[in-house]
Amino acid sequence: MFAGMDTGWNVTLAYRDNMEASPQQSLCEERNMFKNHGHTLYRGALVAVLGTMVLAVPALAVQRVNVLQRLNATALGSGGDPITTLNAPWVNDGGRVGFMCVITRPAGTELAAWYDGGIVATFGATVSTGAESSAGFSLAGNYFFSAAASGADAVIDNGGVVLADGMPAPGFAGQFNSFNSRPHMSSDGIQTWIAGLSATSGGSTTRRVLYRRPSGGGIAVQFTGGDLIGGIATDPQGISFEHDFSNRANHWSQIFTLTGVPVTSDSVLAVDTNVIGREGFPIPNGLAGENWGTFRTPSVNENGNTLFAALTTASANQNDVLCYNNRIVLRETDTVDGVLLQNLPSNDTAISDTELGAFSFGTTDATRRIFISRANCPIGGRLLVGPGTPLDSDGDAVADFTVSRVRTSIGHDFTISNTGTVFVRLDLLPVGGGAAIECIVGLPLPKPGDANYDNEVNSDDFDLLVAAFGSVPGAGNWNAWCDFNFDCNVDSDDFDILVGNFGG
Repeated sequence: MFAGMDTGWNVTLAYRDNMEASPQQSLCEERNMFKNHGHTLYRGALVAVLGTMVLAVPALAVQRVNVLQRLNATALGSGGDPITTLNAPWVNDGGRVGFMCVITRPAGTELAAWYDGGIVATFGATVSTGAESSAGFSLAGNYFFSAAASGADAVIDNGGVVLADGMPAPGFAGQFNSFNSRPHMSSDGIQTWIAGLSATSGGSTTRRVLYRRPSGGGIAVQFTGGDLIGGIATDPQGISFEHDFSNRANHWSQIFTLTGVPVTSDSVLAVDTNVIGREGFPIPNGLAGENWGTFRTPSVNENGNTLFAALTTASANQNDVLCYNNRIVLRETDTVDGVLLQNLPSNDTAISDTELGAFSFGTTDATRRIFISRANCPIGGRLLVGPGTPLDSDGDAVADFTVSRVRTSIGHDFTISNTGTVFVRLDLLPVGGGAAIECIVGLPLPKPGDANYDNEVNSDDFDLLVAAFGSVPGAGNWNAWCDFNFDCNVDSDDFDILVGNFGG
């Protein structure tokens, strides 16, 4: 038995040395050698050997980060004046980021739109600086946001005010607009937002409506409070502010309040008006007797998949859950990448369109963190960033900052792009001293095979894979960063991925 284990170990080391000596040689022969001699031994003998040997495995490298904008710094197009407020970042399906911000000028403050590297528009004194964090930026560089324009609550785009408090309500003869909130804009320019209806100009809201406006088109009604969901009427003001549209606005996830039913069962989450879950009703994969409670922060992608947080009727120490479509995928008692999850229903969620099932989620306990995972193995997710994470902003693999705070809260405060980057606001502490700096950053996800996040696939990653080989979440040698295909098993498939990207 020990001779067999030695043989497997020697094959592994020979493979690693060969990769180091000639990374550009044919990996096919080396891959076949390992498959023929190493895989079977890994599952038994090699795992046993690792239990008795000390392997010098490199630690996780300093994480790469792209700092898009710092608070109190100037930006291209800001006229040399500093940006003194940063709103949450939004990304379109071209991977381009935009957000609303405030520029402080000698004469006062001014709202501005930042997109794809700099300021693309400023709005003067007639538009308030109190823009909502929710906004949209199309591939054509158009923007859509909500703020007060000449004192009226409005939604605004490149052409000016689209709709404002006190104006006639589109689609409702004799009714008036009473508010405008939670604007979204798809990558191809479709605008959506929630508005209020009033019987008089300047009157109080009696009903909510979800509007939709194609690029360059007229305003249309998508849903009105009182319409049916699951065959039951919604409350006149039962359209929640918590909703999401996919990048091309082909799918929509929304929380509704029903009317004429007990308050213990009047909340539903729907995708394209199809009910995913209803308060007080059983959860398909829940605990015995567990029902849905309240829903929170839904995200939806172009495949129609939705990610959301919820409270359930389980005991208080396990009723915070994260859900994918109509099923629980993570619970507050779960541990992901060594971190015990807490306070999931108050978290933010983001879901990718192109990588089926890829999603990111944040916790809002005392120590906020962001994770990246996939629906086929959520428990095998990775901690992407949290307090203390070292970050390299100039590409030299040396930490320039450490994270002091992740600025996620209730609502969509970060987004995940289809190009594999999570965009978020962080407070960064400069290495060597200095005060924390609020920044909007991009955190690129590691390339397949890059187990230590140093932007290279080499023998260091191979060593990490060896140490984790054969493991599953919860095992002593489990390493989520070696599970390159997110299937909750570090195995030969992950080895193949590393080989296929070796030297890159």
